[in-house]
Amino acid sequence: MCPDRARVLTGPADHVAGFHVYFDDESRKASVVQVHPDSASMEFHMQVISEHLSGGFEYIDTILSEQYYGPMSESLSETLSKWETPDVTVTKMPVYEAGFTRSNAAR
Repeated sequence: MCPDRARVLTGPADHVAGFHVYFDDESRKASVVQVHPDSASMEFHMQVISEHLSGGFEYIDTILSEQYYGPMSESLSETLSKWETPDVTVTKMPVYEAGFTRSNAAR
């Protein structure tokens, strides 16, 4: 399931810098990590994958939390709010302070 879904994201127009899926040892819980250069990239990414999201819920039973880091446009906020439910903890951290990312390509 995951390799097929991830393949959707490799198109030339999608600027997602990173997309990773992690599972716990029992493969019952998963975390998805997306890294985008800006809000517009995530907005475009959500449009690209929106038709594939419904199929993911064949495998996803419960969403426990969602975490967003970095500034978010009003449009992206509205798009993401469509997927939020009262029983899901949503954390938004819009102010970037410091950090770095290492790429395997640079090694």
